[in-house]
Amino acid sequence: MVGRFLKHAATAVALVTMTASIAGAQTNFADDVNSALDHFLDYARAQIDGNQISCTDAEGLVGLTIMEKHDPTVPGNPILGYSNSSASDKTRLQRIASEVINCHVVGQTFYAYRDGIDMMFLALYARTGGPDPAAAAPHTVREAMDTLVDRTYAAQSKDADEVPDYWGSAPGTSGMWAYTGIGMDSSTTQFAVGGLAAAKGYYLDACCGGDPGSRIANIDVAITTGDATRHSSRAAYANHIVTLASPNDDQGGWGYQVPGYDPSMQQTASGLWVSILGGGDVNDPAVQKALRWQQKYYNYTGPIAPPIGNGWQGNSYGYFLFSSSKAYALLEAQGTAPSGGNITPHDIGDIAADPNVTTYQGNTSTTTGTAPRETHIDPATAPCALVNHAAECHGSYAGEEKRWYFDYAYTIMTRQAANGSFNLVNGYWDFWSDQAYHALVLERSLAGACVDTDQDGICDGDDNCTTVPNGNQADQDHDGVGDACDNCVSTSNPDQLDADHNGVGDACQNTAPVCTAAVPTVTTLWPVDKALVGVGITGVTDAESGVTIAITGVKSDEKSTLDRVNLPDAFILGSTVNLRRDRGIASSLPGNGRVYRISFTATDAGALSCSGTVDVNVPRTLATGTVVDSVIYDATTTP
Repeated sequence: MVGRFLKHAATAVALVTMTASIAGAQTNFADDVNSALDHFLDYARAQIDGNQISCTDAEGLVGLTIMEKHDPTVPGNPILGYSNSSASDKTRLQRIASEVINCHVVGQTFYAYRDGIDMMFLALYARTGGPDPAAAAPHTVREAMDTLVDRTYAAQSKDADEVPDYWGSAPGTSGMWAYTGIGMDSSTTQFAVGGLAAAKGYYLDACCGGDPGSRIANIDVAITTGDATRHSSRAAYANHIVTLASPNDDQGGWGYQVPGYDPSMQQTASGLWVSILGGGDVNDPAVQKALRWQQKYYNYTGPIAPPIGNGWQGNSYGYFLFSSSKAYALLEAQGTAPSGGNITPHDIGDIAADPNVTTYQGNTSTTTGTAPRETHIDPATAPCALVNHAAECHGSYAGEEKRWYFDYAYTIMTRQAANGSFNLVNGYWDFWSDQAYHALVLERSLAGACVDTDQDGICDGDDNCTTVPNGNQADQDHDGVGDACDNCVSTSNPDQLDADHNGVGDACQNTAPVCTAAVPTVTTLWPVDKALVGVGITGVTDAESGVTIAITGVKSDEKSTLDRVNLPDAFILGSTVNLRRDRGIASSLPGNGRVYRISFTATDAGALSCSGTVDVNVPRTLATGTVVDSVIYDATTTP
């Protein structure tokens, strides 16, 4: 399953990174991103080897930065994972796995940030070939994953926790977590949900022993469906989104505590990520409101403005980038088309910049201040982002698309120090967490998350059709797109191009034949001897198949009796016609040559057709040629 995961991980990431230039053809920008990541990873390796990260809460995040690096030398640019990492990095990853198990899992209790991060790391580590680390023996990755999932599920707030406590406020919002147990903290809930989503992928993957403990069912309850005892995390966010007052009621978001706080940049990003991990797509009402809120206050350079920071704006920039990039990347990976009027991550950053966008208190019309809105960086004019590694610049970024990923990645690269670390100019909660956040944004990390959009028991990263349930994964043309959603089921077309948006791929769509270049097989009838000559049609083209020609009529610019022969001059024989070699000959009616105009229809194998006409001439003499008069006489009859 390791190879399959890596292949499909590359496929899923490719859907969301082609235009960002991480997957697909390498561009100057992609090469510069790769250089920046190489410098960061060299810095991180030195810190790992120097024991600077051992047993820290962020150790798993740093491990993810090694595994989620893309390999630009392999078609499709798959992530390295464990199996494709260097021998020295495999040693480091085994060390991180052992320290996660020994320091964070064994003998410890639930801690949302750390446990979520560790589930993300261990799931991706195992799914890409990571072994049980010897230094953790007798404990195993399976034991650790089971423990982390069980205690995270147990710590989630339930319906009963919404009963007000001694102080008159509820200790928890059903479906959410706090730091070490029940609560309503959005910042910790995102990590618990992210970890559970990664764990679901671990249990679904055949590489890892399946799900003998039936933990997938609990994970689904926790993040997607809920049950009689609790809401899902997705429902918690949907139920408690803060919708702005009219006329801004198409916008909304979440704050540090849900409910209880006004929307903030970082927690609205967290809520988006959680909603999508729970099964929401671009047409989910809560997702739409949050996207529009982020669009309104789009800001990638920071710092987060106080009115939309909940008081923690000086510490939250890094994980705002981390959470929002995951939400946008997952939406793009889903590939769900927006319904009428809905926006997508592609629309984020398209509104003109404004230094003073009004902010509001909750769902009221009360203003609280302003926040700056930024618009896209123009890649065509942006100088090289590798400001401290200028010798490695690969050239102009012209041709890159203006989009959120370019804005995020470009800004991060401009803030990279000479030693490979990132200058955290907007503050941070934890140094190594924020360092990893920045690198993971560059990598377009999905952190091993298993989103199962179509609920067919296959993670989107492994699913060859994410929008239609297809447990059998049938793919008869072997193009990587499942038959259930392939717009050319029997013709390989991994790009799924459909220029006319009719649901049929360009690669297999039947197009009508083209008649414009049609010519007769005989253009001139000579000598004039009243004999019948067979004439056909050639020059009709069809992109997919041959065509059937049907002659539908013949007209002439002379009456058929002008030659003093009281007979038709044309006899239709289906795909050909017999034409008389004749024209006006009497001294009193000498004529100026005859023109036969043949009408025809060409029909292809798919029943599409085109029609046209071709002319055949009977000249007065070969020297004088033919004059075309009004072609109005039916040559198949006599007047």
